[in-house]
Amino acid sequence: MALRGLVEGDCGGQNPLTKLRGHFTQDRGRLQEGLRRSNLDKLGGFLQQDVEGLSDQGLVTEFLHETRQVTALRPPTTFRMGSLLQELKSIGLFYQEYGGWAEDYLSSIPVVEPKDNLMLNQGIDAAEYEQFVASLDSSRISEERSPGSGAEEWAQEFLNTAQTDLQTNIQSNTEAYRQDFWKNLEDEWREMAGDDNHPWIQDYSAAYEPFSEYQFQEENSAAENSNINHLEEGKQKLKEGDLPSAVLLFEAAVRQDADNREAWLLLGQAQAQNEQDPQAISALRKCLSLDPTERTALMSLAVSLTNESYQAQACQALTMWLQNHEDYGHLVVNPIDKISFNSSFMSQDLHQQTTDWYVQEIKEGSNLDPNIQAGLGILFNLSGDYDKAVDCFKAALISNPDDSLLWNRLGATLANGNRSEEAVSAYHTALRYSPGYIRCRYNLGISCINLKAYKEAAEHFLTALNFQATGRGPGGSESTMSETIWSSLRLAVSFINRPDLKELTDKKDLAALSAEFNISSLE
Repeated sequence: MALRGLVEGDCGGQNPLTKLRGHFTQDRGRLQEGLRRSNLDKLGGFLQQDVEGLSDQGLVTEFLHETRQVTALRPPTTFRMGSLLQELKSIGLFYQEYGGWAEDYLSSIPVVEPKDNLMLNQGIDAAEYEQFVASLDSSRISEERSPGSGAEEWAQEFLNTAQTDLQTNIQSNTEAYRQDFWKNLEDEWREMAGDDNHPWIQDYSAAYEPFSEYQFQEENSAAENSNINHLEEGKQKLKEGDLPSAVLLFEAAVRQDADNREAWLLLGQAQAQNEQDPQAISALRKCLSLDPTERTALMSLAVSLTNESYQAQACQALTMWLQNHEDYGHLVVNPIDKISFNSSFMSQDLHQQTTDWYVQEIKEGSNLDPNIQAGLGILFNLSGDYDKAVDCFKAALISNPDDSLLWNRLGATLANGNRSEEAVSAYHTALRYSPGYIRCRYNLGISCINLKAYKEAAEHFLTALNFQATGRGPGGSESTMSETIWSSLRLAVSFINRPDLKELTDKKDLAALSAEFNISSLE
């Protein structure tokens, strides 16, 4: 049943490969910058769950719109703080000197009501003023009006003109100052954008380096056994779907040999499947520091970076994968040496350029590389083009029908596109190939919540937590269990009319909760 969607695409309907190629013969509209979210399928990162989009408002939107050409690899706030503070100080002085005076002046002018006496700014009685004006030139007063009516209109006109001129002057000065301020800020931004050696950027880059160190588990019973080959044992556990044990064995392997590129790669992949993306990114970056051309690590890293909302870095990882391929490297016009964490903002130009390179290979290639399809699927997820991403992953699955990672990514993409029922089928297929795939089990729970199947969601979350709990070892802590899964379990339980379970979830009593839902402990 789970394979039906893919098979029908080949036999009963349009083949996914044909459908995918059709996307590239159509006009592609403007790609959205950033990621989008809808419903409970979007509780986390892409490919295991969705991600939240961002929107700018007010003057910030206006300013960013005017400066779109600024490169995405610059920090989003690269302006000189001294100049900005001076500008803000100037604003305060302007309103202190003029704004307060204007408010005092306007407040002294009363609101004119139809039946009220007209009072001028100096406090002169309107009737006395009218008589004074009438006595100066009574011949100018029309016989059709009562004495003093012309003076009253003149006074009213004078007051209105004074108020209008004052307000116009203040608004004009304020608007001019506002335009100057934003122009100066834009000039600062542009200057900084072209200056990679600016001290502020260097300080920022040196200080901000996430995922630079891998955090090992404090207690690792596997490391105590020196009579086994930790790497080979870890591979076997990974094949069996025992992710927690595989993680412990791979950690033992890299502690024994810190330059073991393969061990770092497998550790990163195991942590990603274990719903621990930050740890996965650290391990994969360590692998790439030993071998920057390791394409498997680059593709896995692109997924984890997307999950953690590092969109620009995901594009860079996909670019490096392409440029390090012997058949596709010529497509990359501007190769990069390493992934930069200066800014996670993904500009439209960055995303479009990376996508174009992958699409170009599909157009020119004699056969469809599933890795190209997978990379393109990630890119379409980044832009929110979920239907195109679905076709990419389906095309990749034609060559690798038993790849649980691809089935999970297909499921997450379907969920992101509000197709939760289809997503459930894809997740079940992935779990048929890898029963211990914790990330996929968690994703299945999220889709169950979205379909209002709360009891089933809780059961999947508890199963995932029990799988993770097996990796704690004797005297271990709960640190290896995902807090994201616990939070989702609390949400699912809250929809079930069982207030007595709240205390158990707050205490993280896995054994008691598992007994309540008839989930067998795996420990």
